[in-house]
Amino acid sequence: SVVKEEKLPSLEKEFADTLNVKPVEEAVLLKFNFQKGKTYNYAMTFDVSQKKGDQLRGNTMKWNFDMHVTDENKDVKTIKTTYKRIDMAMNMPNGQKMEFSSEKKVDAMDFMQIPLRMFGSRKGKSFTMQVNGKGEIVSVSGFDKIGEAVVSEMNLPEGMKPMMQQNFQKQFNNDAAKQVFSQAFEIYHNKSVKIVDSWKSNKIGRASCRE
Repeated sequence: SVVKEEKLPSLEKEFADTLNVKPVEEAVLLKFNFQKGKTYNYAMTFDVSQKKGDQLRGNTMKWNFDMHVTDENKDVKTIKTTYKRIDMAMNMPNGQKMEFSSEKKVDAMDFMQIPLRMFGSRKGKSFTMQVNGKGEIVSVSGFDKIGEAVVSEMNLPEGMKPMMQQNFQKQFNNDAAKQVFSQAFEIYHNKSVKIVDSWKSNKIGRASCRE
C-alpha cells in the first residue's frame, strides 16, 4: 500500500510540528517575550456571523502584520507594527459573497471599491506599541495618524472627506488599537506555569496549561 503524505500550508505545518514537542515537566515562566531586533509576523482573524433560517450573514476579516521590536526597557518592549495585508469576505442576505483585499487593483472611478481603496491605503502603514511581560499594552502611538493618511490617499470627493474622517476617528485612535491588540497578547501573566495549572484573564476568560 502507498501512504500519501498530507500536504499542509507552511504555517499550518509549522504549527502541527510544535504539537509533537514533548512537554516539559518543570514549571516555565509564561511571559510576553518578543526579542529586540527581531520581526514577528502576526495574523489576526475576526469572524462575525449570524444565521437566520437558511441565510448566513456576517463577515470575516483577516489582518496580517509585521511586528518589529525596536527597543526594550526592563520588561517593556517597543514594537513597530506594520500592516502587511488585509482581507474581508462579506456574506450578503441574497446569498452572494463579496470579497475585498488590499492586494487587488482598484479602479479609481468606481466608488463601489471604496473598501479596496481603504485596505490598500492601510498597507505599509505603521504604528508603535509598548507591551510589558504580561502582554499588557502600556501605550500606543501613531495609530490615529493612519486614519488621517488613509483618507488623504483614497482620492475621495471633497464632500465625502469630512464624513470619512469622522468615521475613521472612531476606528483609528490609539485606544481602539489598544483594545484590539490586547486580545492577542493578554494570555501571558508573567508567572511560572506547569501542566494542570489554570488562570484567568479579564480579556480572554479562562486559560489552562495541559499536556
